[in-house]
Amino acid sequence: TRAAGCDVHLVKPVRPAALYRSLATYAAPESAPLGGEPTPPPAEETLPAWLAQAFFEVLRERVEHVARSDDPLVWQREAGQLAQAAPACGFTAIAERAEALASAAPDGALAARGELLDAAQAALSG
Repeated sequence: TRAAGCDVHLVKPVRPAALYRSLATYAAPESAPLGGEPTPPPAEETLPAWLAQAFFEVLRERVEHVARSDDPLVWQREAGQLAQAAPACGFTAIAERAEALASAAPDGALAARGELLDAAQAALSG
């Protein structure tokens, strides 16, 4: 909140250009004096390599947790997180299958889990 010093916020999925513009508003680039003209944001909406790698590793860990667990509640909790995080890395198939698992009825969770794991195997093995 503003009372706590929060002037702006970004929503998920994070758009790199929006993040960059927001940061440039509050922090001058090293090459410019304070109050100097900020460097324009990147033209394309892609994550920096280090951030994409970090997202990728988190996705892989969550998928592995789903694969190792026998508990449908764990599958659905992890699937909810995957459904939110996967689009930021461009993994729409994982996001769609994760959303299906997160909202699956108990009797459909096993099939939805299998579809999520198949989609993840195809997307993350490359």
